[in-house]
Amino acid sequence: MKLRYSPLIKQSVRLGEHINPHKKLSWKQANKLKSVINSNKKRSGFGERLLEYRRLTSVYGGLTKSVYTKLTNAAFRAPGLSNINLLYKLEARIDTCLYRLGFANSFGMAKQLINHKFVKLNGRTHTVSSYQLKPGDIISLKTRNYTTPLWMKTTPCPPVNIEVDYAALRFIYLYPAQYIHLTSKLKDIPTLGE
Repeated sequence: MKLRYSPLIKQSVRLGEHINPHKKLSWKQANKLKSVINSNKKRSGFGERLLEYRRLTSVYGGLTKSVYTKLTNAAFRAPGLSNINLLYKLEARIDTCLYRLGFANSFGMAKQLINHKFVKLNGRTHTVSSYQLKPGDIISLKTRNYTTPLWMKTTPCPPVNIEVDYAALRFIYLYPAQYIHLTSKLKDIPTLGE
């Protein structure tokens, strides 16, 4: 009998690492993932860059190739290390901030909140989930029956670069993130066109 895996496990097996640390794996799922990680399969340079691209985009809610290309071009133009600039730009997105603060259980839910006009940016309704926040931006959410996600209750540690008021359902973006937690370590910005 063939085991059936959820889409999350299938994606984790394809990427070679567990991409959602908030969900526990069963014993069979963990063994399947270990066997994929420990396999000695060689990849080409393009294959390595593609895998790094897929890992990064899966962490940030499945970015499209065009959005990713725009972000990498902006990261290369900015002074400093390009991979650090890219992570700063990804962490400054409004959907990332909503997810990191626990207002959304997933990146998909964060994008849905923004698309359905539940989010206000500096007092005006905002519908672009890829908007890069600037220091001093005030984001508020319309009153709704919000429940704090279980992973927020177990690890209530919002980012220090954002001031949060959970009672009023609003937060202020103070400065770019100084510490970024990723499940995979980036060697460099993966570029697909080479």
